[in-house]
Amino acid sequence: MQGKSYTPARKNLDEDFPLRGTVTCSDCGNVLTACWTKGRNKRYPYYYCFSKGCESYGKSIKRDTLEGEFADFLDDLRPAEVLVKHIQQMVRIWWDYRASQTKERAKALAQRSQVIARKIDSLMEKLVEADSSTIIRAYESKIKKLENRTGCDR
Repeated sequence: MQGKSYTPARKNLDEDFPLRGTVTCSDCGNVLTACWTKGRNKRYPYYYCFSKGCESYGKSIKRDTLEGEFADFLDDLRPAEVLVKHIQQMVRIWWDYRASQTKERAKALAQRSQVIARKIDSLMEKLVEADSSTIIRAYESKIKKLENRTGCDR
C-alpha cells in the first residue's frame, strides 16, 4: 500500500484472480503471477512468484489462502475512533457554514426581489398615467425585464 502502485498488464483480467497484478512477493517485491494448475481430476488456482533469483521463485500460494488473508486484512482496516470523531466534527462545521451561506443568500434574494417588486409597482403607476404609446411600450418592456429578473408574472 505504501509502495508504488502496480497496474495489471493483462487484458483478460477476470473474476478468477481478482488480485492478479496487485499482490507482490514478500521476498522480492515483484508482482505475483496467477494461473490454474491441472491436477489429476480437476484444476486448482494458485499465485506464483516467477522472478529469477527470488527465494520464493516457483513457490505457489493457494488462491483461497491468499485472498482469504487479504479479506481478513481488509476486515481489520478500521479508522481510529478519534479520526472518525474529527471527521464528524469537520463535516458538521462545513454543514453549518454552508447552511449559514444559504440563509444569507436567501435573505439577499428576498431583499432583491422586494426592490424589484417596488420598481415594477412604480413603473405600473407611471404606465397608467402615460399618454404616449412609445412611452407605454418602453414601460412595458422595462416591466417585462424586471419580471424576468425575479422570475414572477403579474
